[in-house]
Amino acid sequence: MTARPLPISMPRPTDAIRTGLRRAAVTSGVVLVVIVGGLTIGAAAAWTASAAPLAAPPLSATALSAQLAGEQARSAALEQQVAALQAQANSLGQVLATANTRIVRDSATADTLRAQLSAAQARLATVNAALAAAAANAAAAANAPPAPLTTAPPAGGRAPGGDD
Repeated sequence: MTARPLPISMPRPTDAIRTGLRRAAVTSGVVLVVIVGGLTIGAAAAWTASAAPLAAPPLSATALSAQLAGEQARSAALEQQVAALQAQANSLGQVLATANTRIVRDSATADTLRAQLSAAQARLATVNAALAAAAANAAAAANAPPAPLTTAPPAGGRAPGGDD
């Protein structure tokens, strides 16, 4: 079997015209789609802009710079307040440390005073007991019959109130 050569077809003149027309139609279709898309986007943007107007007009550059200066001044004032608060907090910390030291010292003093009070109360109880014993002895002596009085004759042998 022998190979037969493939027939080479020659382009016909009508095929070239059809290809040219087809290319022109596709190109014009693409251009038309791009133009219609652009018009649709423009219409949508105009419709959105008219439906949602800005509530406040945009600020100018001078207004923005004035607001910035105001906020910077406010920030500086707040920083000064924070620094003042930190200084007060440090001062309060020192005062608290001093107060804690004084509380410890006062607690030690109170313990010492409690011990002294306890000792004084013990001495007071002893004194009260001695006082009660002395009062009881005095009451017993007051209730006892008087001892007979014996008088010794004075020196020289004379009794008082005697005959002379």
